[in-house]
Amino acid sequence: MRKVSIEIPETLYRRLEALAGRIGADSVYELVVDLLREGVSRLEEDLDAGHELSEEEVSRIRERLRSLGYLD
Repeated sequence: MRKVSIEIPETLYRRLEALAGRIGADSVYELVVDLLREGVSRLEEDLDAGHELSEEEVSRIRERLRSLGYLD
C-alpha cells in the first residue's frame, strides 16, 4: 500500500502524541490512521444512507476541526 504524508500543526501533533500515550497506542501514526478510518467510515455511511448534513452539522464539524487545529 502506498503511503503519503500530510502536515499538521505541531500543537495538534503534541496533543495526538499525549493521547496515544494515554490510550496505549503504539504510535501517533497508528492513532491517526485509526481515527481517520473511523471518521471516514462514519461519513461514508451517512452519505450512503442519503443523510445530507444540515448547516448546523457542517458548522459543528468545522468548529471541531478548528479546535483540533485542522482549520484556521
